[in-house]
Amino acid sequence: MIVCFYNEKDKKVGCGRIKSTKAHIAILKVTDKTVKKLKPGMKAETKEERAEEPTKTAAHSMTFTAFTNFSPMTVASYNKIYYQPPTSGITPSTLWASSGTNSSLGALSNFGMSIEMNKYHLAAGFRYGLFTTSSQDANYGPTTNLYSTTEITGTSISVFADDTKVYSFKGIDFGVGIDIDESSVSLKMTEKDDTGQIADNDLYSLNSTIMIIGIRLPIRYNLSFGSHGLGLTFALVPILPLFGTAKGSPSISDPNATQVGDEASDLTSSLGLKKSSLGLDLTLGAFFSL
Repeated sequence: MIVCFYNEKDKKVGCGRIKSTKAHIAILKVTDKTVKKLKPGMKAETKEERAEEPTKTAAHSMTFTAFTNFSPMTVASYNKIYYQPPTSGITPSTLWASSGTNSSLGALSNFGMSIEMNKYHLAAGFRYGLFTTSSQDANYGPTTNLYSTTEITGTSISVFADDTKVYSFKGIDFGVGIDIDESSVSLKMTEKDDTGQIADNDLYSLNSTIMIIGIRLPIRYNLSFGSHGLGLTFALVPILPLFGTAKGSPSISDPNATQVGDEASDLTSSLGLKKSSLGLDLTLGAFFSL
């Protein structure tokens, strides 16, 4: 039977053949070269014992994640406005009314990817999402056959960098990071005719954008499938927006617009694109580690 000796780094230093055994003592035949390398405390194992040990695998150094996310609270928000025609004989203060605030992304239109250096718990990635589309009709002017349709669409593109494991508790990782989001909102108001005798006429258009820098506080749980580097990840990510200023110039050809004085300011202030007080992402993804 062959017995081999291993140092503190689990590196083999030599082997010998058992010549005889007595109680708890074994007499081995080894070379002089091997004898010189032997030190007290070294581990001795037969080749059969060594073969039964589980194979050690190298630690995964990088993790790639693809995810979808639902954002019930986005870092940017705006008003779902629609056209409100002026009343004859009354000077209006605004030509726009609001049916509420939009501060959420659609559930099936968002995705992202990230890459993480596992040794340092550092991750970087991006995410993309679409705001819920708003489309509302209203009367336009004194003629009953004319009406307006106001449609608002929006996108959110973000990049982020995280320390994913500032603290860990029962498999749940708590991290911190920085988030840079650019949200873009497009508005178009079109004059239409019920009878179809008058062609559609775009009276207002506006592309407004805002870049928001914030602090991310990801809370993550990874579910690994064995030692192959595959798994699922679940995350709750509060985002604290710090600052951001909207910009955008509208195009206006509505003859009623002059009644409010500064028609451009009336439209942009009514839309009200701005940073929110808090953002929140719910994330489900799959990862692969190398």
